[in-house]
Amino acid sequence: MKAVIYNNSESRYSTVFWGKDKNREYEHEADQLAIRQALKGKISAVVDLGGGFGRLVPTLKEHAERVIIVDSSLDLLEEARERFQDDPNVQYVRANLYHLPFRTASIQTAICLRVMHHIDDPDALFRELNRVVNGNLYLEFPNKKHLLQLFRWFFKRDERVDIFSSRPEIRDRMFYNFTLQYMRSHLLRQTIFAAQTVHGISFMRHERFKRHLSLQTILIIEKLLQHVPVLAEFAPSIMLSLSKRHLGDRGDAGPSLVCPRCYGLLAANPEQLSCEEGHRFSSHDQIVDLYVE
Repeated sequence: MKAVIYNNSESRYSTVFWGKDKNREYEHEADQLAIRQALKGKISAVVDLGGGFGRLVPTLKEHAERVIIVDSSLDLLEEARERFQDDPNVQYVRANLYHLPFRTASIQTAICLRVMHHIDDPDALFRELNRVVNGNLYLEFPNKKHLLQLFRWFFKRDERVDIFSSRPEIRDRMFYNFTLQYMRSHLLRQTIFAAQTVHGISFMRHERFKRHLSLQTILIIEKLLQHVPVLAEFAPSIMLSLSKRHLGDRGDAGPSLVCPRCYGLLAANPEQLSCEEGHRFSSHDQIVDLYVE
């Protein structure tokens, strides 16, 4: 997973993108609305894949007793630990999303928001998610064919984005947009998840809405639009609610950490973790570092 840009302490994601001066409170609230709509009832644990500095932890804690933040950036995990260090039910794991350090079929609930735009090999990620998740997966991606993009093409003849192709749009070396068709077809080939619901997110993202309407007003409109399934395909962001059928062991013991190289059990001592194959990893300041290339 490409996350080196977030490892620079001078340009942290929480400041560069989500800083108070960036006017993205609406996007944050819209994400929370989608999570609350998707997650029903109480669950024992949720794995926040690409969870960074823990932006979604308070919302996830409304539904889950335990939140496990997984991210490739040590900087962001350290920031999350500083925010939630008094909460024993928040855990921090540094890992590569292509090589997740979880026992096969041990995750019952996982969420992955605002991560797909950094994924240059979706099929590899889908195969890994298929391996570790044996319950519900909530996967968000930036929509290549959102309503504004369609308007630009048909009325302004802006052909910079090929809206008729299902191939991902590469805006730069670290930002990918996808179509719903692409996501569904590749998930079908690489996984045995069944799509349950398609949620549209951030319908009111345009700067003109945020400039001329109050946050409360656009969130009321956002909430209404999120409850109209037929509009989801035209939203700037789409979240798929995916689930697996009953497939034997459902991993009710909860997410279990293993060696990301050989999937062997990890033994801990005061200074490091190691598996039977001799792979060694570090653990410091509550952050378990199981990152591998």
